[in-house]
Amino acid sequence: MARNVQISFQPSGPTVTVPAGRTMLEAAISGGLQITAICGGRGTCHKCRVKAPGYPGPPRRAEREAFSPEELAEGWRLACLCKLHDDVQVEAVPAEDYAAKSFCQDDQPLIPLRPNVQRWNIELSPPVLADQRSDWQRLRDAIGAGGELRIGYRVLRAMSETLRRAGWRVSVTAIGDQVVEVEPMHLRPPLGVAVDIGTTSVVAMLVDLTTGKAATLGAHSNSQSAHGADVMARIDFSAAPGGTETLQREAAGDLLRIVHECCEQVSANLRDIYEVTVVANTTMAHLFLGLCPRYVGVSPFVGVTNGAFTVSAADLGLNLHPGAQVYVLPGVAGFVGADTIGVLLATGLHRISATVAAIDIGTNVEIVIAHGGRLLTCSAPAGPAFEGGEIRHGMRATAGAINTFVVDDNGMRYTTIGGVKPRGICGSALVDICAELYAYGLIHSGGRLLNAADLADAGHPDPLRLVERVADLPGGVRSFMVASGEESETGQPIHLTQLDIRKFQLAKAATLGGLQVLLSELGITAADLDELLIAGTFGSHIRVERALGAGLIPQIRPEKVRYVGNAALEGARMVLLNADCRQEAEELARRIEHVESAARADFQEIYVESLGFPAAELESGGVVPS
Repeated sequence: MARNVQISFQPSGPTVTVPAGRTMLEAAISGGLQITAICGGRGTCHKCRVKAPGYPGPPRRAEREAFSPEELAEGWRLACLCKLHDDVQVEAVPAEDYAAKSFCQDDQPLIPLRPNVQRWNIELSPPVLADQRSDWQRLRDAIGAGGELRIGYRVLRAMSETLRRAGWRVSVTAIGDQVVEVEPMHLRPPLGVAVDIGTTSVVAMLVDLTTGKAATLGAHSNSQSAHGADVMARIDFSAAPGGTETLQREAAGDLLRIVHECCEQVSANLRDIYEVTVVANTTMAHLFLGLCPRYVGVSPFVGVTNGAFTVSAADLGLNLHPGAQVYVLPGVAGFVGADTIGVLLATGLHRISATVAAIDIGTNVEIVIAHGGRLLTCSAPAGPAFEGGEIRHGMRATAGAINTFVVDDNGMRYTTIGGVKPRGICGSALVDICAELYAYGLIHSGGRLLNAADLADAGHPDPLRLVERVADLPGGVRSFMVASGEESETGQPIHLTQLDIRKFQLAKAATLGGLQVLLSELGITAADLDELLIAGTFGSHIRVERALGAGLIPQIRPEKVRYVGNAALEGARMVLLNADCRQEAEELARRIEHVESAARADFQEIYVESLGFPAAELESGGVVPS
């Protein structure tokens, strides 16, 4: 008869009795204590940390890699590698309750953990003459699901042999009410992926569905960019023979590449991914699903579907678990897609009484305002400037990108991502440079870059002699030298050109103009906003004073502005972790009012007014040109 041992998890965990020879991790799971172990107990993810000073035996190689000598001396071990032979007391590090944490700040609603994917580790009593229930009935009874569960034919065929080969100890996994897997009992947690498919980049989060903890995050530039930087170019390409199919394969390939890299980082397996939840703008959602968005691009801007959609991962070319499903959140209308619904879920705008606007800044800008019980939304094509696209020396926010730019009484200075020599300018620095040059008189309110003669004619002082960096490049393109050739990694100077400034103006006009359209529709002004939320990866890296100085956002008090990160991705994560959020998302898509900017008679006037830089004295203290 097997000898049992007891393990007591401190400070407030359970005391569990298990057969000798089981690991601490197995004991924790059987006792209902969630300890992160993405690698399924193979000792490769180094996340199942416990402090067990009394545990005998020298540390294993993986533990020497996971802990410093000081930590090992204190008794830190990996629970998956420590087999139990005697009673022991350990201090456990439970999995972080990621599901119960807000994406932005602590006052956001908690997320109860009720994923659509369920896993049961169960031990069945084998059949006898006195108990002739079928194998499937026996399994359902053990789970306690009654008639609520269904089972797929492929799984049913293999189930009886699996049960007996496993000694009636199995792991059962269901997606919704469909059992998709019956395997010998194991410790690998079911995984899910939350995805934000943007026009310029794709971001994915690998999530442990038993704990709600994000295992890792990955991103990749959108491979479709080779066919055009904006959604209209993709729509045009999709309409050509084979175009939609090509773009769909690229979207799926980007996602699979990110997920594979995420799994490698934490020693997980693609087969352990059972569900993917996706947010995207209307065009990207169509292309990911292999639906031609041709009619989204022409008036009246109608897509194939705006509703939520569930599809087999295999049908999209995603080599995950054979039964894995993909759930694409609903969109709204026109170019306002599922990413806007994700932002609403994450920020809770639909549950507040204040007047609050949220701007998700990217290649396609989506804007929502909550006011007086109403939710209004619109979209605007900003183009790729915020992502560094179509800027002469623009680049994505990676190592070597100039990401901040400051001018003060001591002159100008910049920083780069990674602290290395500059290679180009990313979106946050684009905002900084335009704001600072405008504040110090080198950019006219209409956007023209001024040279020494212009400054002299206007009578504007230039005590820092910034104008010495203004010159005409070959071809007559006026530019401001941000970094000299001696400073840059390439040995070539890095410039902001007059055309770059114009691209920035067009992008900011789309952003500010779209917001002004919604304000006008509601009969209020920016001064009536109680708060302005800025969402998106790019938005999280711009500074409020520079966004105000450049006229990217309306001239409101800086304390009213709050960053909420990639709220669209957070919405996808919420749906992944709580199936009830799907119904909430679908209700929001029906409730929100869509405003088509192009249909408004005053849109062109609003857009043109938004092109200019703000005609007010800026906080940086510089001289504002007239």
